Amino acid sequence: MCFQLNPKGSRFKSGRADFYIFKHIYLNILTKYDNINFFGVLMAKAKVMLFTSPTCPHCPAAKEFMKQYSKKRDDIIYIEYSTATREGQKKANKYNVMSVPTFIIKGPGFDPIGLRGLQSEKIMDKYIDISLGKKTIEEKKSFFDFIKNIFKKEE
Repeated sequence: MCFQLNPKGSRFKSGRADFYIFKHIYLNILTKYDNINFFGVLMAKAKVMLFTSPTCPHCPAAKEFMKQYSKKRDDIIYIEYSTATREGQKKANKYNVMSVPTFIIKGPGFDPIGLRGLQSEKIMDKYIDISLGKKTIEEKKSFFDFIKNIFKKEE
């Protein structure tokens, strides 16, 4: 319980209004940031959003995969959006989702990563670790880089 000085300044009284203001602010923060705990500490969790449609033949398999996968990893927050709902359509427009099933992986401080279609555990692990900053994206070398390396070795 919070305490505050009364207008006379001599006694303390309980500040229930302060508690409700704190609760309101805290709940607003929680709705914006899913990875903040009660003490305001940023927890390293990736948000995995799955976009589905009721008419999609592959979406039930993607839903079942994510239900099983989210039980294995405790560093993700799994959210499912149906593109048949208004909220799902707004989120799909925000992330430019054009087909279903689509996975959007958003880590703290990183750009969202989008994956279309059914995914394997290996691929999900890779991109979740990248979004959490545990791994980096490997740069693929072009054919010209390969040729440059050959000529450098000959010199």
